[in-house]
Amino acid sequence: MHQACDILFCKGNVVPVGRDQLPHIELTRTIARRFNNRYGKVFPEVDALLSETPLLPGLDGRKMSKSYGNAINISMTAEETAKRIKKSQTDSERMITFDPENRPGVSGLLSTAAICTGRSEVEIAEEIGMGGSGQLKKYVTEAVNEYFAPIRERRQRYENDLDYVKDVLHEGNRRANEIAEQTLAEVRDAMAWCTRPTCWFELSIAIGRALRRPPFFGARPVRLRPSHSPDKRERARRQSVASGPVPEVHR
Repeated sequence: MHQACDILFCKGNVVPVGRDQLPHIELTRTIARRFNNRYGKVFPEVDALLSETPLLPGLDGRKMSKSYGNAINISMTAEETAKRIKKSQTDSERMITFDPENRPGVSGLLSTAAICTGRSEVEIAEEIGMGGSGQLKKYVTEAVNEYFAPIRERRQRYENDLDYVKDVLHEGNRRANEIAEQTLAEVRDAMAWCTRPTCWFELSIAIGRALRRPPFFGARPVRLRPSHSPDKRERARRQSVASGPVPEVHR
């Protein structure tokens, strides 16, 4: 839902995503379409933009993820990249072939090299042939470092000028806030809402109804129990005790 808000607040119509993000785009499209059908045209139809690499594989053939330890970060140095690739698991077969199902480690390295060089995995595998995993890892290391060299140089330049980065972020936030306020005003006009704080709860109910789901603030109403308070007799007794005579103190 947060990703849908990030797309709709600026009325994005084409969103570059990976293949695993397509369900989020479909949910965003559903929200926009049902809102427009109920309250009038406000949001555009959202489409996904897939690149030539819709799913980025990791070094082990699985999805690239930090938690798997199979990712190559742009912030890594060339030496750290070489060390990460060298530690990647392959198999004992010397002949290099592209077989994602039976040889995920070797195939993951081939896919990484293919992305960085623009060549196909099969072509790279045929070139290495009987060179084994050692030659494959060397080839992948050189391909990745060569591909990342200009990107890392640019990142280093920005890292040394953090004031410029902060200025860009502040300007981006300012522009995004202006767009968000304008979009929210159009939403209020379409739904004939005021600016009361309860409108946010009404908005969640409206979107929940559009999706045929309960409101975001809870599927069931929460009944608050009143705090325990003494009855009238107990309050009277306590008051009489508090206002009674002061007991005599014997020395």
